[in-house]
Amino acid sequence: MKTNWEIFEKIMSVIQILIGFTIIYILFSTLYTSTSNILEHFDYTWKDISIIKLIKNHHFITLLGLIGIIGGIKWFKFKTTGWLISFMFWFLVGFSTILLTLKCEEPNIIRTDEEYLIYYSVILVSFIIAFILGSKTFWIKYNPDKKSLVITGMLLLFFVIDRIIFT
Repeated sequence: MKTNWEIFEKIMSVIQILIGFTIIYILFSTLYTSTSNILEHFDYTWKDISIIKLIKNHHFITLLGLIGIIGGIKWFKFKTTGWLISFMFWFLVGFSTILLTLKCEEPNIIRTDEEYLIYYSVILVSFIIAFILGSKTFWIKYNPDKKSLVITGMLLLFFVIDRIIFT
């Protein structure tokens, strides 16, 4: 039984690392493309852009990608911090997707059924993975101390509040 969970952990940590890189890649490519189009349309240069404003508007997604990468690498090595960061990553993916779905309920935005299927699938899968990571099996295996749990809880609370306020 132990080897089955180790295989699960290895596979999920690699998937998590790939998702983290994908999040960051899509964010930067989208930002670059949209910013270049705006610059061309309004005849601005790259010097006219506020880097601070870009970071403020997109910091959550960037940090989420980094959390996925760092947590996946540490979890691949069976570290307790990797397990906690991975739990936080999967929870935040589901939570931010819920907020994105609620934001899409605006009447002037038309969404397709396939788009909602993707949103709800992401929510379901990420919360199932977070639930599995929070199961007794992983608590016994990693045996986190109170300090790491408090730090993880405070970081999770910070990211949840940040996502609610800046969404």
